[in-house]
Amino acid sequence: MFQSNITQRYIKHDKDRIYQGDILKNIELRFCENKDVVEISCPYVVILSQDCDLLQCRCNECSQNKENNQYLPNVIVFPAFVDEKLREGNHLLEIYDVKQQRINSEKFKEIKQNNNPRYHYLTGNNDFELANLVIDFKLYYTIPYNDLKQKYDKSYIATLNELFREHLSQRFSNYLSRIGLPDIPD
Repeated sequence: MFQSNITQRYIKHDKDRIYQGDILKNIELRFCENKDVVEISCPYVVILSQDCDLLQCRCNECSQNKENNQYLPNVIVFPAFVDEKLREGNHLLEIYDVKQQRINSEKFKEIKQNNNPRYHYLTGNNDFELANLVIDFKLYYTIPYNDLKQKYDKSYIATLNELFREHLSQRFSNYLSRIGLPDIPD
């Protein structure tokens, strides 16, 4: 467990368990795409699964207790991209070999202020050797809990403090629940 000062954006804990808001470095993800197994390497990921779910179940314990309904097979993670790579449209080159449009100064300012609903900006921190990062809410994955746990100790960098991870979670849920409305003529 850890104690935190609520005004700090990032904190470190003793890695006793996986927390919502944990930031990990150099994580390999595997998933199926068109019946093929695809492996991608993410320079950073941020864990978004709810902290209460992560606290309730440490997968091995739950899977052995047949009366426990807290089994959590997968953890939701976001790749996080260095802000300048995203701005230049190069953030997906390493992962998908896809070049995106460059983001102009005005739109990037919106992203940095978290005023663009698609992106979430995380200000870097030298104490944690953490670059300025951007999460694109269109890109999220699940990783098996046990796979993540095996990589966790070597990859853990820091954790978003409670208010900051709650803000991230709320922004993602708002993005995910948006409703596209048709263009209605006047």
